[in-house]
Amino acid sequence: MTLNNIPNNLLKLSGRSTILTKIIFLIIISSLFFLLLKLFQIDWAATWNIIRSTSLDLYFLATFLYYLSFWFRGLRWKILSNSNKKGNSTNFVHPSTFIFSRLILEGWFVNTITWLRMGDIFRSLALAKLMNKSTFWALGTIVSERITDISMLLLLLIFSLGIYSLGNDIGTANYILVSALALSCIAVVFLMFVKFIGPAQLRKYAPNVFVGIYLRFYRGFLGIKSNLFLVSFLGLIGWILEILRLYCVVLALGLTITPEHAILVALAGALLSVFPTPGGIGVVEPGLVGVLMLGVSRESAVAITLVDRTITYLSVVLLGGLVFIFYEMNWWKQNVQK
Repeated sequence: MTLNNIPNNLLKLSGRSTILTKIIFLIIISSLFFLLLKLFQIDWAATWNIIRSTSLDLYFLATFLYYLSFWFRGLRWKILSNSNKKGNSTNFVHPSTFIFSRLILEGWFVNTITWLRMGDIFRSLALAKLMNKSTFWALGTIVSERITDISMLLLLLIFSLGIYSLGNDIGTANYILVSALALSCIAVVFLMFVKFIGPAQLRKYAPNVFVGIYLRFYRGFLGIKSNLFLVSFLGLIGWILEILRLYCVVLALGLTITPEHAILVALAGALLSVFPTPGGIGVVEPGLVGVLMLGVSRESAVAITLVDRTITYLSVVLLGGLVFIFYEMNWWKQNVQK
């Protein structure tokens, strides 16, 4: 199975922390609703009237577009993983795009129920076992995927902010811009480090054990070098689908926003989701409401946020959880019951 290389003591630690995680999670949920109630002074009756008028056809179209993006993300990850076949194994396996997409969904599910975005760690463990490769090599492919994702997100976000600011006061969106620029700096520093500090250079300053780990990570990361245009294009398609999802949610509620505002909201929500709370909850929702209020009423902003989060959060918990249980149940039975 995909997870049978996780140490048993890690499972025990995870089990002991389950209750604490649930308590903290409930505190965050309660704090979120308190924040929305007090900070934005919401008329919940008006908000509910907007929500219950949702067009199911457009809602399901938004859901379809959201999950269609997983296929393009899976294809991109597959290209990055298959682009460098050197490594520590001669038994190189070529999983299908469906398997890569499934692992991304499972990883996002793990992100929705754990802190610190542990879904990426899960994906590296699962891919390493699946392809008979090093975990650090798999982590390198995920980091290269995330770098291209964030880079495309930041470019689109800055572009949409620029267009939107021509005729509007961006106000609170300034915080989004600052976050985008900060992430851009981090990404540039990381890319420069990888570009100029290879394993040969690092060997002069670091222990051999660390150099070996970095070498495997470096080989996984190199997939971005030979496929930059293609993986960037696939990432762009993924973000376009995310934007269309948000726009369909707005239309489903009988509301309207400008295309540049839809781009700004969708990408701001994705940017806020990198915060290490489970699924970005407690951070994404107030942020989305604030950015949406640049163009719609307070109650409309809350309605859009709540309906959109049933797709980007609740459906991932339910569908991703079912997929995770279906594919990983045998592993859990074999290891937890020992």
